[in-house]
Amino acid sequence: MVLTVPNVSASSVITASIADSTGVSSDSLSSVLSATDADTLSSVLSSVDTNTLSASATLSALNVSATDSLVSNSLAGSVAATASVSVGSAASSAVASILASSDASLSASAASATAAATDSIVAPLTLAKRIAQADLPSVAQSWQDLCLISGGDIFTNEPCVQLAGVNGINALLADADPCDQQDNADAMIDFAKSAGVTNSDALIANAIAYRQHPRNAFSINGITPSTPYCQTAPRNSELQGLVNAQLPDVNPGVFGGPTFGLVAFGDPSSCPFGTSPDVDSCGCS
Repeated sequence: MVLTVPNVSASSVITASIADSTGVSSDSLSSVLSATDADTLSSVLSSVDTNTLSASATLSALNVSATDSLVSNSLAGSVAATASVSVGSAASSAVASILASSDASLSASAASATAAATDSIVAPLTLAKRIAQADLPSVAQSWQDLCLISGGDIFTNEPCVQLAGVNGINALLADADPCDQQDNADAMIDFAKSAGVTNSDALIANAIAYRQHPRNAFSINGITPSTPYCQTAPRNSELQGLVNAQLPDVNPGVFGGPTFGLVAFGDPSSCPFGTSPDVDSCGCS
């Protein structure tokens, strides 16, 4: 999610908010938010409850306001009250804080993870650095920009924020449920079809692009697995047959993630909903 905090960097606001709720020093938390290596994060955060550092908790701890660059003067006060966010220099650090929190939580729980199936790769898991996805801030911002000018109800359930930088980004992380991304895209289209919306086509196109965005991946025991596919149908017809793309550096023969084990191609999750794996051809039909 793209955040602008007047006169204060996003990382310092996040650091102060978490320090208040955990009792951990701001200096230690600053090192967490600037770190990128999962092992380093795990070491620094060994005394911190990782649930406190979840992406949603981190974002909800922020007290941010919208700026006139996203909304008109007549809407600025209302959007600020609902914690809507705007384009600014803190874009990368805001999304990075979500990813850093996820990295730390996954590293702390990896040692207790167990195999999910008989042909899965055995635990304990050794996590290496995730694949970088530099476009995540723009993914969140593109939905939010369209949502804020949609003419629809942008206050109930805060769709411009929740479907962009909160649920939207969380669903693209390596530890997300395989159907979280599709569920978020469905919610985007539900909003696009709601009363008062004047740019439905643009919002639906954005939801379709979001649904096909690659999810993140960790290197686990030296293998970077492909993303498991959701095994339920979407609610909206516009999403029928659409699946997330795979990052170019993942292993096409192994599927899984840090929270649900690894399986070889042939598992139902290795093919999109409605298709079955053919181990002879290594394809889905």
